[in-house]
Amino acid sequence: CPNGGDLKGGLLKTRRKKSGAWRYIDADRQGAIPKAYFSLLRSVQWQAILKKLGITAAPNAGGNVLISCVFHRDKTPSLQLRPKGYFFCFGCSASGDVFSFVRQLKRGTIASTIRFFSRHFGIPSPYAHPKL
Repeated sequence: CPNGGDLKGGLLKTRRKKSGAWRYIDADRQGAIPKAYFSLLRSVQWQAILKKLGITAAPNAGGNVLISCVFHRDKTPSLQLRPKGYFFCFGCSASGDVFSFVRQLKRGTIASTIRFFSRHFGIPSPYAHPKL
């Protein structure tokens, strides 16, 4: 990829030419998604996201949520949802943040995942408000 970036899940991680700072670009729309947008997403509680997706779970000690993995067949709960908005499966090693969790689970595009968070949680689209 240009500028030494890598493409993962439709998001292109690339460096700015002058500052050298990393930024994420929606590969489909070629527009930068501000880091502040991902900070807003991490403010949404896992319980609220799971409820909207039709998944029931109870938090355990430390605020983590442990559920059966939705990405592979699981006999025992192995998917840990962490309070700061990240997840990790000890069975299949799936990991990421709330954005990638919803995107992978719904098998949607970046735009459809942005619409999901906008519609259900009132988080404005980074395309509608580029100065988040």
